[in-house]
Amino acid sequence: MSFNNDDLAKLAHLARLDTPENLDLNPIVELFATLEKVDTSNIEPMANALEIHNTKMRDDTVSEPNQRDALQKIARSDATAAGFYLVPPVIE
Repeated sequence: MSFNNDDLAKLAHLARLDTPENLDLNPIVELFATLEKVDTSNIEPMANALEIHNTKMRDDTVSEPNQRDALQKIARSDATAAGFYLVPPVIE
């Protein structure tokens, strides 16, 4: 498969990319064609490379205390209601 300038211009427009006039994608397309020839029939699909290592990630822990109540106490009294910050309407 090869790309001509019209194909490249259409793809660049769809992807919102600015491409130089002399850009040649044929070597990249040839590289992918080579990769497609690799036999992967005996390889199990996986979501990411970490599945191989059976890696356990650390547990999520709270690193900062919840200070919402303290911050709302120092806010203007008309700026909060029911635990929320009030803002002026921006859409009519």
